[in-house]
Amino acid sequence: MDFTLTEEQWRYQALVREFAQQEVLPHVADYDREERYPMEIVKKMAPLGFLGGTIPEAYGGPGIDHLTMALGIEEMSRVCIHMGSAMGRAAGLVGSGILQFGTEAQKQRYLVPLARGETFAGTAVTEPHSGTDVAAMETTVVRKGD
Repeated sequence: MDFTLTEEQWRYQALVREFAQQEVLPHVADYDREERYPMEIVKKMAPLGFLGGTIPEAYGGPGIDHLTMALGIEEMSRVCIHMGSAMGRAAGLVGSGILQFGTEAQKQRYLVPLARGETFAGTAVTEPHSGTDVAAMETTVVRKGD
């Protein structure tokens, strides 16, 4: 197997590294001390395609492969784990679930703004008997009308 990074992967890694050094590093101590989430930095990340990860371009993401996304997250996380985490959210549990199982209408309504950093989503993956073992969860959803 050839583990050599592609030119695109090198460029993406360098772009994220430069952004992290110039836009994130100078402010990490401030927003950590203030105990706040730096939305102003996240908003700068969105137009660079740092938030959509593997989500296809048709749904607002950059459509990069998983390795490229991981390289970017790694570079960002060297400076700030919170911003590195932000890079993986849209393509993570929420985005990948919508991409794989959502209708076209749901993808347009939820996935596009998620990939573009216009909205955020979260998942709850814990319950009393299973902790974070998603496969052992017992919770069920019952629809009782719209």
